Amino acid sequence: MPYGDRRHAPIAAKDIARVIVSLLGDPSPHLSKRYILTGPENLTLSEMATTIGKAINQHIDYVDLPAEQWREALLHQIGLPEFLAEHLYQVAIDHQEGIFDLQTDTVELLTGKPPQNLTEFALEHESLFVGKQAVALGL
Repeated sequence: MPYGDRRHAPIAAKDIARVIVSLLGDPSPHLSKRYILTGPENLTLSEMATTIGKAINQHIDYVDLPAEQWREALLHQIGLPEFLAEHLYQVAIDHQEGIFDLQTDTVELLTGKPPQNLTEFALEHESLFVGKQAVALGL
């Protein structure tokens, strides 16, 4: 992926769901408010690969691709629709520019429970990682 060495704090879908349930349970205090939800660790993609690898006892490398090469692979090797490939390309550019480089405690403030960390996520979903072979796009 073309995310470079910038950081972001990945958040599990179940943590987003917990926030939504909390907000829907009592929406009045949250009207007109904007919340930024993040996971508990602000990491580079290389650090994420290492964290997941340690959790599942496998070596994982992050390979940083040029953004345009990745976009072309999404279009021509994977066959994504152009609008989706362009969206993912723009997300990668935003990531390289540091747009996602932040970490909040919003999930815990709104739900009373901290968000799941990457190690916990990897262990919970280990079957999705173990035995998978990496795909080199556009190389």
